[in-house]
Amino acid sequence: MIKLNNLNKYYNKGKQNEIHVVNNIELELPEKGMVAIFGKSGCGKTTLLNLIGGLDKYESGSILIDDIDLNNHDLNEIRNKYIGYIFQNYNLDDSINCFENIANALKLCDVRDEEYIEKCVLTALKNVGMEKYKKRTPDTLSGGQQQRIAIARAIVKNPKIILADEPTGNLDDKNTLMIMNLLKEISKNHLVLLVTHEETLVKQFCDTVINISDGKVIDINNNEIKEKSTQKRNNDIYLGELDKKEISLDEVNIEYYGDAPSEDINIKIINNDGKLYIKILNEKIKILDESSEVKLIEGKFEKTEVHDYEIKNHSNITELELPEGKKYGSLYTLKSSIKSSLINNFKNRRKLDRNLHICLCLFAIVIVIFTGSFGTLFKSLDNINESFNHNMFYVYINNDEISKELFDKINDPNVGIDDINLDYTFPSTGLDNLRFNAGSFETFDDMYLTNISVYSTLLDHNMIGNKDLVVGKKDNLSFYDMVITTETADKILAKSQLESIKDYYDLLGVCCANTVFDNRPCVIAGIVKSDECASYINPVILAYNINKQSGLSITLDKETDLNVEKGKGILLLVKDNKLEEKPNVGDTVFINGQNITIDQIFIRFNSYDEWLQYYYPEIIKKCNSFYNDIVKTKIEELYPDKLFEEMIGTPEYKNIYTEVSNNYYFDYLDLYNSKIDEYLNNLYLFENNDQYLWLYVKKDIDIAKYYFINNGENYYKAVKYKEEHSVYPNNNEINDYNITPLLTDIDYYIRHYEFEFNIEEKHRIRKNEYVIDESDFISISKQKGKTDAIENSTIAYAAVHSNNPELTEKWLYENLSFTNINHDYPVLVTPTDLYYHYKADVNSEITMKFTSLVAIFSLMSLCMYFIMKSSTLNRIKEIGMYRAIGVSKKNFIFKFIVESSVITLFTVVVGYILSSGFIFIGLRVTKSIELMIYYPWYLAIFVLIMLICISIFCGIIPILLILRKTPSEILSKYDI
Repeated sequence: MIKLNNLNKYYNKGKQNEIHVVNNIELELPEKGMVAIFGKSGCGKTTLLNLIGGLDKYESGSILIDDIDLNNHDLNEIRNKYIGYIFQNYNLDDSINCFENIANALKLCDVRDEEYIEKCVLTALKNVGMEKYKKRTPDTLSGGQQQRIAIARAIVKNPKIILADEPTGNLDDKNTLMIMNLLKEISKNHLVLLVTHEETLVKQFCDTVINISDGKVIDINNNEIKEKSTQKRNNDIYLGELDKKEISLDEVNIEYYGDAPSEDINIKIINNDGKLYIKILNEKIKILDESSEVKLIEGKFEKTEVHDYEIKNHSNITELELPEGKKYGSLYTLKSSIKSSLINNFKNRRKLDRNLHICLCLFAIVIVIFTGSFGTLFKSLDNINESFNHNMFYVYINNDEISKELFDKINDPNVGIDDINLDYTFPSTGLDNLRFNAGSFETFDDMYLTNISVYSTLLDHNMIGNKDLVVGKKDNLSFYDMVITTETADKILAKSQLESIKDYYDLLGVCCANTVFDNRPCVIAGIVKSDECASYINPVILAYNINKQSGLSITLDKETDLNVEKGKGILLLVKDNKLEEKPNVGDTVFINGQNITIDQIFIRFNSYDEWLQYYYPEIIKKCNSFYNDIVKTKIEELYPDKLFEEMIGTPEYKNIYTEVSNNYYFDYLDLYNSKIDEYLNNLYLFENNDQYLWLYVKKDIDIAKYYFINNGENYYKAVKYKEEHSVYPNNNEINDYNITPLLTDIDYYIRHYEFEFNIEEKHRIRKNEYVIDESDFISISKQKGKTDAIENSTIAYAAVHSNNPELTEKWLYENLSFTNINHDYPVLVTPTDLYYHYKADVNSEITMKFTSLVAIFSLMSLCMYFIMKSSTLNRIKEIGMYRAIGVSKKNFIFKFIVESSVITLFTVVVGYILSSGFIFIGLRVTKSIELMIYYPWYLAIFVLIMLICISIFCGIIPILLILRKTPSEILSKYDI
């Protein structure tokens, strides 16, 4: 029946603590009868039983059952078809009733006929006298009753071999006798292989005894069974059969049973701080506790006969003939797995499980939102062709010839170039970043409203040509009118978050915040049909945007209120920042190849006094002698007989000088400030963001000039006094003149014109600059050339606009010579280059964000794995139990795939639906979400599939790791 050939089993093989637990055992067991594997604890008898039952693996040798080698055959078929296992701790599932526990053994043998299952289960229950308990769950039964149900489960499939591992280890004497009689009856037609260390049971019930010690078979004995009716065990001591003596000493009471000892008993009992300690000095004394094999029983042993019902209820279990199965070890079906998952994870779930399920739901929400954010990059990748201007080429300029050669080809039909502007930045996108104030219109002055950033190439009005008008106007445009293409308009609308901006008509009047001139923004006046992403503005404003980045010291005459003729310029010099070789009026200078003739020169001085000294030294001279001249006249009138020189320093001279100073102080100020108007107008060219200066120069508020005069408030009062009295007052008396103070008057004008001043405020000139007219200003923005004595940017590209990109690209490669150019910048940037440059940027960002996404996924997957592992480890008892009774690995994996799917459906999928629904609803309600999340249906489906796969995968990894262990290892190495 069973043959063991040179069987070996090790624990910790190859390590220092290696144990040879089964040592080269050879056995041949009979087809029926009760065979005991007997030995002390730790001798290897349970391990040997597990090897025979397929619950553990062996290193070498072989085990044959009916000449079938366990290593060369389907172990699931062998275990379920040939072997029934009875465990010491029963291994019954308390979540199902006894009938279902027994029926599972039949289902593992591929029996699916419900009527046949019921017949077999009832027969098995009848054999063990438990038929009336079939609907009870095991946890409502006593230990003996549970073991009888376990026996019924082992015999219901009528196996040839019954393996019993300490079947009575947890039972009292009465139940022990009952179980052993059942097994003895079963052994009449089956092989019952019993593991026990109870010598009494072996002698009373076993036909053959295999003695094992240290993993080796010591001997095999045939046993003559005699006292079958007794139930007394050798390890039981009945205290009633021994003489008893008592010793009482105050708090200590000692009972002594049996004969007097052969030597004195020495015991020390110590009570230290309420803790009792016992020290035994005799070597042969043994301590008994609950784990000891020797049991103390009160009273005397009484011989007991076998109960009638135990014998008469036995029936021949050979009538349980099972049909030949096809798929052994398969217990869990789709229906049962779903039902089990719902009960275990949702109906009977604990608080910990609920928290874990919430974590899984949040996991899905985080992944959906992060993926939606990541999806914006895929949208950018899809929109690369729409992200740059396909009509723009950029040519690096470092000499006049290249710039002139390009400029000369404008409107040449054989080249396709229709306009050129200079670009003083590296052409990374071929577009300008325009900011449109979606909440600000031409009637508004607040520039701090909703901003929409859109990339669009700036071109001048002349480039509109014959493009079809969609809305607004394209002709008779005013200075600040902007016309945009439908491509640019679509981008603005796509980013708009305002209900008031939904179609092309809504864009009319919207301001462009960074196309500003003289503190006024350009305003969308029309939209033309074009797939080119472009915006058309006045050429002066376009040139202003270009030149302000150039580093050229040029200013448009409109900014300074100076009128300059074409080809001429006015030089503004800062006194402390003069050119090393200052040109004079009439000299000619070059600015980007343009000839500019100096028409005037204005110099900024640190003070009015310096300005007078430079332009009107005669006034300074008169001011220096003003008081002396009047004093001299007075002295000559009062003292005609004395010389003026003789009077200097005398008391009379000092008195006259003081009187003259007081009486003629404001006449002196008249002389000194006679050119103040001219000075302030000159100063305004440099300090034109001074509010007082602006009031005087631009609004003709005469009172404002007194802020730039020494003792200006008293001078203002003196002027008012003279208007009334025709003469100036004495300087000492001016404070007694009661008029509205200067400060009060000027504050009125400041408040009145403050709004207008904020609109018209201009830049300060802090360096030497040339003021030129708009035609020269525009020309300088288009062509790079020779530049004299002025700062200049080292990087310059010609931004070439083409109406035939293929023709232009061909001409550029064939006709422009770049061999003599030595620089670190690309010589030519084509639309194709822009495409790959932009794609590289997007790919770089995708790589970065994808790395973050993978990190998030990995972290979340790791968290999910530990969540699933925690849930799986909570069911380790169930896993070990069902693996032990014969459930296959594949069937367990199937069950956990189904359970993981159910958990995923009610946690991860719910979180996915909630977050995805929020995104889809949000995208319909407000466009602001579109700026942060891109979540099309195909990406949503991908995320769903990915979440489900990750959840299920993480759900089955823990069970896969557990199933790597044998059933015996699962039962022994986990605390179940």
